[in-house]
Amino acid sequence: VVSSRTMADGNSNFGGPSADVLGTARALRAFLRAVHAAPRNKGGVLYLDTLQLQRAMQLYATTFLPAVAARGAAAVGPPRLDIAWVWFLHRLAPGAYARDCQRAFGMLVDTDPSQPLAFSDGDFAEAACAPGLLATAMLIPKGSQQSASLTSSVTVEGGE
Repeated sequence: VVSSRTMADGNSNFGGPSADVLGTARALRAFLRAVHAAPRNKGGVLYLDTLQLQRAMQLYATTFLPAVAARGAAAVGPPRLDIAWVWFLHRLAPGAYARDCQRAFGMLVDTDPSQPLAFSDGDFAEAACAPGLLATAMLIPKGSQQSASLTSSVTVEGGE
């Protein structure tokens, strides 16, 4: 959300546009609380290198992100919370995220600007993804020497 700051005399051009830091902070806090309290994160499984996190990463890389790249975030809709968490973590390394998107899709895959931290309460509808996109990106096993793919920087320890 972008808003215009106003000087005491009413001049709305004071310093130009600025981010709505308070609103963004509130949205981020709500998202982090939702992740922490989510049934899919029982026992903190999304914070550790677990099967649950690996499955979320796989769905993100092979189903959700290719669908968003092909159809746009608004058309696909928000992912379920564990996949939204992986997308959030991937975007915390913006350089790696941009390179991964460029390599896999030839463009930067962006969120719905009106809801960058959106998620759904239900299951991600894999059927909503375009056919043939499931194999677009491959997960590389941890420690693999294979060439980098979309998920090479989406690791529990990774980042930039």
